[in-house]
Amino acid sequence: MRTESTKHYTLSGGMGMTMTIATDNEYEVLPKRLGDRVRLLRAQRQWSQEVLAELAGLHRNYLGHVERGELNVSFKNVYKLANAFEMSIGQFLEGV
Repeated sequence: MRTESTKHYTLSGGMGMTMTIATDNEYEVLPKRLGDRVRLLRAQRQWSQEVLAELAGLHRNYLGHVERGELNVSFKNVYKLANAFEMSIGQFLEGV
């Protein structure tokens, strides 16, 4: 979700390549958006935090912090979560 106050800058390079760079404000909401995604996927499977924690090899308390958007999750733990949901990282991060 992008707010109206978020500014994006698009850079154009050679060979028709462009890249959009978000401002710091957008990065601040990423932990919350990731947490919402984890909670949604977990709820769809009717898993408790304990079940997901065991499947991902993470602590249940850590997952609580992730779901509340209180942490910047490492790439390693994103991989563990995606694997627990039997998804690619791209599928797992879809919409985040």
